[in-house]
Order: sequence, then C-alpha cells, then structure tokens
Amino acid sequence: MTSYGSVDRTQLVQAKEWLDALDVPYLAIPGNHDLGAYPWRGQQYPDSEHYHPGPWESTHFASVFCQPPLVTAVLGPMRVIGLALREGDPDGVLDALDRELDWSSMPTILFSHYPLAPVRAEGVLSSFGSEDYIPQSARRLLELVQAHPEIVLYAAGHVHAVSVSPLPRRPLQLTAGGLGPGPSQWWLYHVTDTELLYESRLGAGPLTFWDRFLQDDSISLQYHWEFHAGQRGLLAYRESLT
Repeated sequence: MTSYGSVDRTQLVQAKEWLDALDVPYLAIPGNHDLGAYPWRGQQYPDSEHYHPGPWESTHFASVFCQPPLVTAVLGPMRVIGLALREGDPDGVLDALDRELDWSSMPTILFSHYPLAPVRAEGVLSSFGSEDYIPQSARRLLELVQAHPEIVLYAAGHVHAVSVSPLPRRPLQLTAGGLGPGPSQWWLYHVTDTELLYESRLGAGPLTFWDRFLQDDSISLQYHWEFHAGQRGLLAYRESLT
C-alpha cells in the first residue's frame, strides 16, 4: 500500500483515507514496505523496510488500521482470511490461523503478502519471494496451508508479476501485480456454492515493473504477465473437499 509506511506513519494514514473513501468493505494486508518483516532487512533498508521490534499494537500499520494481524470475513459460501506475517511470527498469527481453520471447514481464500513458491523458473522472480523476508514463518505457513484442504486458493502479492501456479501438493497460488507501480493488474473472484471463478483485470497504470531496475532483455511484458498461464480459471472447490 505504501513505499515507506513502515517508517513514515503518514503514508499509511493516507492509504487508509483512500481505501475508506471507496466506501466498500475491505481487509487490509500489509506488505514489507508497510510492516517490516525481518530485522536483518530492516537494518539493510531502514528507510523502506523498517522493522519494529515491539508488539503488534505498536507498529505503524496496526496503529493506523486498528486491526489484528489475522482478519476474516464470510462472503456467502466463502471465508476470506488475511494474514500480516513477520519472521519468527512474534504476533502469533500462525497459531491464530490454525485455530481459525480448525473452527470451520468452510471453503477459504487465504491472502498474505508473500508467495510460498517461486512464480517464475528463471530471472529475478525465480528467487524473489518469501525466502529473504519470512523464511521460517513461510515454511510453517506452507505446512498449515497444505494441511487444511478447505483452503482452495492462496493469493499473494510482493513479486510485481501475474502468476497462476499450484503450490507443492496443493492448493493453487495466485499472485497479482501492483495497481500503482505495476504491472497494473488485479484479480476478480466470482463465488458460488460450488465454484470459484477467477479473472484477471487490467488497471490504468504501467504494464511492467522490473525492467525499470534491471537491464535485462528477458524482463519483458510476457515475463510480468505469464500469458501462457491464462487469465481466468475455475475451481470446483466443493468437489476438492469431499
């Protein structure tokens, strides 16, 4: 949501004002620039990924959005869960997730910032994911995801690329672009009692991101969008749970 919100609280305040102005319900999930994920990265990038060593309630993100690190909503037949995860899980969000998943077998979309598996086989995105941000916490999160078949979709951001790929064993992982910095893309979900249809939607911003930072001919439009994965798909989740 921000570039420097982890250290500059006013950026998060502005982001919340924009979201509130939409006048629709939302769940806010911070990225590494909104909530520093790892003390080492906070030392390396103090202006953009500041790590706050205190409790959750005293972080800039929590103080502005006034929400716990795990947020939920029930939308008809589907449960939506959002996670704010830091390395070492000082906020106890993974235990809270385990309890929430045990509470109900309702089909669930799980949202968190970091992908749990690489989104590309080559190039910068082959290694850019959760490993340098929440390595131990991501491994435990993946174990929880794999242990709960009611999670029919894991949705993430972070990589500034559009991807559709299965996690090891299950379920499907989707990553989205970034509306402002690009590639300007988001996912739309249509939910029924038995199916979830996901469709890619184009935003109004730039279509690429990594080519601004890396002088590499392979960082192309197709690299950002992964056209071969298709831009829509259907999950029959009731069948997957039985």
